[in-house]
Amino acid sequence: MVRTSVSLMITSALKVSLLTITLTALTFRLLRTTRLETLLNGSSLYVTAI
Repeated sequence: MVRTSVSLMITSALKVSLLTITLTALTFRLLRTTRLETLLNGSSLYVTAI
């Protein structure tokens, strides 16, 4: 009884941590892509301005 509840708690904790890691990675990737896009857009605008 106790052992099963403990294992369930561990598995749920693992799932939560995995979810958090995935979300963080996704947000970082999104931020990086948007930053790259803004940089590219800025450079292209700069080039066209010249």
